[in-house]
Amino acid sequence: MFTKKGVYGLACAMLASAALAACGTPYSTGPQQVHANNPSVTYSYSNDQELLMATEKASTFCSQYQATTLRSGTIMNNPDGTNSIVFECVPLNPAAATVAMTPTPTAPMTYRYMTSQELLAASQNAEAYCLRYGKRSNAAITSNGDGTKTATFQCVP
Repeated sequence: MFTKKGVYGLACAMLASAALAACGTPYSTGPQQVHANNPSVTYSYSNDQELLMATEKASTFCSQYQATTLRSGTIMNNPDGTNSIVFECVPLNPAAATVAMTPTPTAPMTYRYMTSQELLAASQNAEAYCLRYGKRSNAAITSNGDGTKTATFQCVP
């Protein structure tokens, strides 16, 4: 009933389909995440006080995501003479909630600085410290006679 040609053809077809099946990915793990972005916010500012206000606003913005701010990149100079900074929202450490029961520190944190980058670092250090107590930081800036400035941070409700 089967001719020699027919048997060879059937055998070749079976081998070909087996080979194609072997080429597939039988151990597929499904889609894999390649890149993800946390929410972020960019602010433009003109002076040190506005930079601190931008940091505060970024903290408020990120709090809606149960997150805190992390500065992304560097401070950028805009063509109009202002500066811009990007803040990324990063999830809060769940352990921070347990520390919030500790009494709020009353001693102010004082930082001397010359550049916006230094002020921003001081602001983020103070904010991180105050967040451990479930508070936010508030700052006052004064100019010093030697050209530096002083930022004094206090933890507030």
